[in-house]
Amino acid sequence: MCGMDKSVGLHLWNQSREQWIGNKKLVNQPQQLREPKLNWNATYDSLFGSNKPLPMSIPLAEMVDFLMDFWELEGLYD
Repeated sequence: MCGMDKSVGLHLWNQSREQWIGNKKLVNQPQQLREPKLNWNATYDSLFGSNKPLPMSIPLAEMVDFLMDFWELEGLYD
């Protein structure tokens, strides 16, 4: 891929990103501390044991932590 293709791709990506988030200035804002959305005793089956959607949105970082803990306990992740 030549440099011209990369710059065009970056330009298109930035345009798409502006449409998704609006034309806001990018400012490094510290993340606010939030109370966890998952119950401390949530289990894999309680979250994924049915085909019903979760009752609330779970932040990605919290879900990743939950899944990694579960996978480690089950020996699925080293």
